Amino acid sequence: MDSETFYVIYCCEILTILSSDLVSVYEVHLQKLLTQRLLKGALYSGPGSIISADLGIPGTTDGKSACYHRVIETDRDSPDGDVPSADKKKDKFIVCFLANQDRLLDLFLVDLDRFALGVIKDLQQKKFHADDATKRSIQQWYTVSVEYVSRCISLLKNNVKFLIHAALLDAKLSCRGCTNEQENDIIRLFQSCNLSGILTQVKPVKQQHDNGSLSGSIDMLVDVGAGDNQSDMQNIVMVNITDNGVNFVPAGCTRFCEEWSKTLNKPEFQQNSVKLKQVIEAIKLKFIQTVNILKRLLREAENDFYALYRAYIFLRDSGNSNILLHYANLETSPNVASVVSVIDEFIKLDHIQRE
Repeated sequence: MDSETFYVIYCCEILTILSSDLVSVYEVHLQKLLTQRLLKGALYSGPGSIISADLGIPGTTDGKSACYHRVIETDRDSPDGDVPSADKKKDKFIVCFLANQDRLLDLFLVDLDRFALGVIKDLQQKKFHADDATKRSIQQWYTVSVEYVSRCISLLKNNVKFLIHAALLDAKLSCRGCTNEQENDIIRLFQSCNLSGILTQVKPVKQQHDNGSLSGSIDMLVDVGAGDNQSDMQNIVMVNITDNGVNFVPAGCTRFCEEWSKTLNKPEFQQNSVKLKQVIEAIKLKFIQTVNILKRLLREAENDFYALYRAYIFLRDSGNSNILLHYANLETSPNVASVVSVIDEFIKLDHIQRE
């Protein structure tokens, strides 16, 4: 357990403590803060959020803590056992995780949400009785939801470049020879690097295009969920952990992924999950920016041969051409598809000549 991290779980209706490892004097301040937010209607079911809580906990910056909180609803057990789900009464709980503000919990919201849901599910199975084993498990929230990044980088070392490559290609991941903790860490890091959730936001636009209501648009380039057979076409990447080390099959990589792998393995970032997660977010931002530039160049290249050449040079020098072409090939506009095909041939020819 991290001595600088704490948790509190409340029954939402009257904010009674279900389980906590926070000293009571600080918990009173937290309860007051949450009560104020509850009265203002600022607490509601859904993804968790982070607030700054001035609790005066020793060792925190100016006495302020980063407080993750999420309201979670569960169906109340009925004595009859056959009440339709829609008619069941709901129980509400507030899960809070606290740490110093320099822990930047907002970088780990998805992981914290997953852990919080697991906590309530586990407590529900135990009739909301938090025994010592359950409390120890909840106290591991920071270790599980944040420190997996540094553990995984330490495990994979330079091989993390293959994980980044697989994640950017939205491949399917399979692990062999690893412990449950190692597998969970690898999957979490893979999901942290994966952009499918962001890049599928335009899926409704693509569906309109497929129905003939929109003309061809390069906006569909960023729809990694494009096509009914997309999931069937996903590559499967196997992660094998043996006494001799870690290897990926296939071991795909680009210069872009290799450069970011070197950054993640810098000594100053080791054992610092927050810094490592910041680097990962920078990777994702850089990739999205690159995709947006490519979108613009391909759109211009439909009617401009010079723009076609610039798109070719951009892809050739990006250090990430095969991944970018993967996204470009998802485009359904005939004009853009022909542009991508021409550029792809030029890049393949360039690779042959360099070899």
